[in-house]
Amino acid sequence: MAELAHVIERTEREIFGLQDGQNKEFRHNYPAARARVAAEVKTAWEQVKSLSAPIDILINDPTTDAALMHFQAQAVDGYDLFLLEATMRAGVAQVITDDGDYSAVSGIRVFTSNYAVVTAAAAQGKLLRR
Repeated sequence: MAELAHVIERTEREIFGLQDGQNKEFRHNYPAARARVAAEVKTAWEQVKSLSAPIDILINDPTTDAALMHFQAQAVDGYDLFLLEATMRAGVAQVITDDGDYSAVSGIRVFTSNYAVVTAAAAQGKLLRR
């Protein structure tokens, strides 16, 4: 949900007319806009939940050790390490995300609207169309 909220908030901030770097100003100084963002995130998350099931993750020593191994082997950031570990443990092979880091992870199929990822996949002949 964090990634979904981030994308929705960024898009709404851009529609509102604020630039990158003004995230906190948008969040704290425009309560009506923030309420709209919260409503959009809630609606979007309800749609996601209607199509899928959440994955439980326990962040403990074995999980952090596995995440460290992913960090050494995959080009993902620290936050994504735990999401990646949870998906792998649950046997999930398909991920919906706009996070370009996931496009470099082997063993999963990424569904995205990230322009850079779609363009790179097309150039490499890896773009699948439905």
